[in-house]
Amino acid sequence: MRPIAEPNESRSSEHVGDVLRSGGASLLKLYQARFEILLLDLEEEKERLEQRLILSTLSVILFVVGSLLVTAFVIALLWEAIGYVAIGIFAFLYLAAGAAALALLRRRNKDRHPTFEATLQEFEKDAVTFSDVLAPKASNGPVLSLSKGRPHDPTLR
Repeated sequence: MRPIAEPNESRSSEHVGDVLRSGGASLLKLYQARFEILLLDLEEEKERLEQRLILSTLSVILFVVGSLLVTAFVIALLWEAIGYVAIGIFAFLYLAAGAAALALLRRRNKDRHPTFEATLQEFEKDAVTFSDVLAPKASNGPVLSLSKGRPHDPTLR
């Protein structure tokens, strides 16, 4: 035989079920919004990468052509005076400029902002909020000492 449930008992279990369902739906909507933010971040990062790649390629091609033409012109002007030394000077200058560019690239890669920074910050905020809701902190006020019957502040010693 099945016991008959008290009316208040069935209402409270229905109430808990409703609360869990609405909490789950809210949580799902929240993470859906966070996922949409993540997708927007991905799209923005993709566009930035495409722009960088196109501009970098174009600038490299134009600088190489311009550098070769300037180098050829200056070597032609200096050929009678110093000959092969002019080629050595330009080789050294190009190697030094390449090393400087490589150092700059390494520094910028170290200093760049983290990918998906806004999304990760939102997830951290959510984690803090949910941990506060699920495990509320004890009050920060004075604690009643059982041994002496007076307020006790645990931070004072």
